Amino acid sequence: MTAKCMGGNMKSISNAVHSLLALTMSLALPPAASAAQNVCLSEDTPAYELAEKSLAAAQLLIASRPGRVVEQNIAAAGDRSNELRDLLRRRDRLRADAGRSEANPLEVDASLANIEESIEQLAPGLLADLVNEPRSARALQAALASDQGLLLYVSAPEHSYAWYLDSDCLAWTKLTDFGSAAATPVIDDLRRAITPSVAIRGERPAPAQDARENAPAYPREIAESLHRKLLGPFAERLADKREIMLHASGEILSIPFSALIDPATGQFEIENRVYALLPSLRALDAGAVRPATGRDFPILAIGAPGDGNSPELEWLGPLDGARAELESLGRRYPSRTIILDGPQATKTALSHNLDHAKGGLLLFATHALSTGLGESAVTGLLLSAEDGGEGNLDGDNAGPQLLTPLDISRLEIASDLVVLSACDTWAGPGHHAGEALTGLALAFFEAGATNMIVTHWPIADQSAAVWSEYLVAQLSKSSLTSTEAIRASQIALLRDPSGRWDHPRHWAPFVPVIGMTTSRTQEVAIR
Repeated sequence: MTAKCMGGNMKSISNAVHSLLALTMSLALPPAASAAQNVCLSEDTPAYELAEKSLAAAQLLIASRPGRVVEQNIAAAGDRSNELRDLLRRRDRLRADAGRSEANPLEVDASLANIEESIEQLAPGLLADLVNEPRSARALQAALASDQGLLLYVSAPEHSYAWYLDSDCLAWTKLTDFGSAAATPVIDDLRRAITPSVAIRGERPAPAQDARENAPAYPREIAESLHRKLLGPFAERLADKREIMLHASGEILSIPFSALIDPATGQFEIENRVYALLPSLRALDAGAVRPATGRDFPILAIGAPGDGNSPELEWLGPLDGARAELESLGRRYPSRTIILDGPQATKTALSHNLDHAKGGLLLFATHALSTGLGESAVTGLLLSAEDGGEGNLDGDNAGPQLLTPLDISRLEIASDLVVLSACDTWAGPGHHAGEALTGLALAFFEAGATNMIVTHWPIADQSAAVWSEYLVAQLSKSSLTSTEAIRASQIALLRDPSGRWDHPRHWAPFVPVIGMTTSRTQEVAIR
């Protein structure tokens, strides 16, 4: 990498510092002054300039992607992972030294160029993916369709802050007394109401267990209160929007926006618009937010591992709903569907059949599990044992397999949509959804996926099977985009004539993640 490129990086760092200072200034404003910014601001005014600077700082504070990208690439480096980790540390030290007055800029740039060349050899494309230049308000607005909006949220201990953009509006507000300390218990109460009291994916159901049995009433008061706090300041702008993209971190990211209730109408938000997660604003630059559907797209569905007699899987419980989910897809769409279930649900079979899902749907219906603790924890999707393969649950050669982020990174995925129909595939089992994109979901993007559906919570096994049928049916309609099809499938569950699936625990856990393109994605698309 040339010295000229490094100069550009140092300029970006300087801009980030100024943006963070601007945000600090904005947080120091009196509450009334900050709260008054929830109307569209006029360009070429001091208020608009301050909002733009705080917006840039918000993007930097939200971004958790660089750390996840580094984790993924270090894992993929295998035997040379320590070497890559050392190079990245040396790069960080040199970048920090560059700001010292006694540092020689030419020497620093030359050393950085050598280190970054070595990093590029070990992890091609990593440095390009780490560039996280904030997008200007105008650039973000230009990427939004007339019926789309973008919401950004930043949480602080005492207060939170929100920015709203659409094609011709920039607004921002201070969410007074809604910092992480106050928000967490309220959000936890709402999330507990969504966690299934019926059989979750893999749990053994009680005899004759019904979808509504022992189900607590949904806390509408909490759902309405959160709607007022988070969406109320922008209600007029949201009225004609059908797709809202969320870019956030912390507790707010774990809120089921689709299950919030508009106090004015008494309707769930999903009945009026779809909320999609946007982990990287690069997706807007790539124009990958409105993939079209409406054709006989191919389907590759894998899951429900084991043969029903595997002692290694006994403690996990059955996946009856997942098995029914896969079998139903095979019956309904036999000419365009490959099903890999039971003993056939292996890593090798997935790799051999992956080309079938090119331009179509890749669906996993299985357990998501975490092994290890702390930084060494790895989340994976459970698959069946390989004949003579290397086991990675029990460390032997015959046990069930975990499809780990490292495994996924070695695949070449060219599917339009990847669905992870398993529990907690956004943050990983046992983790808070506000911890941002797990290495499992990120690995699919790094392998070439452009759009995904993940889960924020444990999912009910039986209703997940019904939902997937609705999803594929809606994706097949030529008049709908992918996100619109996802919304339609959730509404179908909500309004199912049987009334069995109207509780948000059945439809709210499924969340679209839009167009997180990477350099690897572009390479796969070209191939």
